[in-house]
Amino acid sequence: MNSLIRIWIGLMLLLMTALDAEGAEVSPIAILCPCSFEPQNQTYGLAKFSVVFNDPVAASGAVNVEFAMFKDLDFSNWSLLSSAEINSLAYKAAPQAVEVRLPTYAFSNSATGFAGLRITNTTDFNFYDGVLLSTSSSTRQKVYGLSSVNSLPMMFLTPPEFSATVDSATLTVSKL
Repeated sequence: MNSLIRIWIGLMLLLMTALDAEGAEVSPIAILCPCSFEPQNQTYGLAKFSVVFNDPVAASGAVNVEFAMFKDLDFSNWSLLSSAEINSLAYKAAPQAVEVRLPTYAFSNSATGFAGLRITNTTDFNFYDGVLLSTSSSTRQKVYGLSSVNSLPMMFLTPPEFSATVDSATLTVSKL
């Protein structure tokens, strides 16, 4: 009788594993570290990491790269701080180095947690992969930058130049 129960339990576990594998969507890409996010100026920061493909496919498809503060170390709850879209990455068997300009936003309140990067699908925002940049909790608070994640970002890629006379003022940025 014990052997029949063991066989029945084994078959049920095998069936449940097969059903789970069939329903789960496999991410086309994953993040490979070393990874970093470095503020460049008051309007943007640079996310640096590598991408590896999980399966040979033509391309990754459009993905979002997000800089976020994770409330816990398990990626279940986060505050989005910045996001940018990558149209697609062509398949390569070797890891590909990626650098993404992420706009800096002004926040009305602070975000506390663990800084990290996320990659999601741009169509349905399914989570593909993520990485914590620090295992120490920190607080991010900005008093400059763009006003909303939904507004179109304008990034200064060169330092602004300002000049003024008694009658006028001029602000010049050679590369936006």
